[in-house]
Amino acid sequence: MQSVEDNLAVIDIGKTSAKILCFDRGGNLINDTRLKPNWIVNKGISELDVNHYWNWIMDSLQVFYDEAGVRHTIVTAHGCTFALIRNEKLALPILDYENEPPIEINREFDNIKPSFSETYTPRLPMGLNYAVHIFWRQKKFPEIFEECDSILSLPQYWGWKFTGKKVSEISYIGCHSYLWSPMRNEPSSLTKKKGWDKKFPKFKRAGEFLGSLELKTDKKLKIYNGLHDSNSSLYFYRSLGFKSFTLISTGTWVVIFNTDTSLKKLDPERDMLCNITVDNKPIATARFMGGRDFDLISHSYRSPINRESIDYILGSDIFALPSFTSGGPFPKKVGEVVGENISNRESLAALATIYLVCMTKEILDLLDSKNTIIIDGGFANNMYYMELLKELCSTQKIYCNKRAEGTSLGAATIAFENINGCRFDNPCKEIIGKTSNKMKQYYTKWKSLVS
Repeated sequence: MQSVEDNLAVIDIGKTSAKILCFDRGGNLINDTRLKPNWIVNKGISELDVNHYWNWIMDSLQVFYDEAGVRHTIVTAHGCTFALIRNEKLALPILDYENEPPIEINREFDNIKPSFSETYTPRLPMGLNYAVHIFWRQKKFPEIFEECDSILSLPQYWGWKFTGKKVSEISYIGCHSYLWSPMRNEPSSLTKKKGWDKKFPKFKRAGEFLGSLELKTDKKLKIYNGLHDSNSSLYFYRSLGFKSFTLISTGTWVVIFNTDTSLKKLDPERDMLCNITVDNKPIATARFMGGRDFDLISHSYRSPINRESIDYILGSDIFALPSFTSGGPFPKKVGEVVGENISNRESLAALATIYLVCMTKEILDLLDSKNTIIIDGGFANNMYYMELLKELCSTQKIYCNKRAEGTSLGAATIAFENINGCRFDNPCKEIIGKTSNKMKQYYTKWKSLVS
């Protein structure tokens, strides 16, 4: 029988927001808190305000221990972010992956980067290949870098802060980083050549027990090894019994996995790559920065969208064309809105929603998706996104996680498996599309404009 004092807090750190969600073993959400990250700009370089997070996390965990029966904690986090540790301290501030390295650093890195056939990693801008930022740190601070004993991925950094235990985790290090060779199941040739592999602590599977965190009142929380956020979501649906499926994991990024796609189909010029699951298996992936795109097109609209606004855009010659952000399947195109000028923010949000549908369909085709589709994350709260995508994918079953928290649920699942098990219900609801061809006709026109 589950104790009322045996609950778990998932610290879910996204790029634009963070949350701590408390679950019991039945998957019921019993408490939560949310926070925006604080990035400090130091000499033109954006760096993470670690104390901003630390104070919020510690205060929240103390409350959840006392009021929600939380005794266990795990971290899941966005990718491309790392910490350098020297003498049991953070050696340098944690870089924001949206920092673009100097031209000379990019040029040098391009001369030494591993091949796509070795790492299945495309060359991406900024720090989206986090080997680029490691290389930058090593070049700029060679003595400090040499003295560092550990390179920790973001979830493992927090695990170390909580417990003092340094470990590595494969789903994070293997995420479009240039650090890992998935087919050889070992650090990449670049990682070995630069000696970075010697700074990777021993690998530990996500969800395994790390140690304990002492709170202010001499009470302790058990800490479990964390993982990459989109891979956490993927793990959740596999734990529910889905085997052949395409997962659309949405947030700041739209990350799309297809369990059935051959790695041979991956095109590095279109932001297609191989992720590594928590169980160290390669999986074909493609992505674009959909959440950020929505905000840029709609001016961060957050109110409901009416059907009339959607129908107005579908019946018009107004199109949002890629790309508004870095990466994605059209990296060389510059985003623009063509057609009649619109200033109404609800209409712009309708346009942004339809743009996301078009971009998602483009990636589904690139991944040759013909199996069941699952929509997870923030877009699962946008009924028009789901209905219009169903119209374009009419032969496929589409489900959405009505709780829209697959990342946190995945992290909770993998941690509870190492406690006493869990019994989470399947929160997926099938999407029934509208009997209309308006979206298909619009998408055909959109395709002709981006081809």
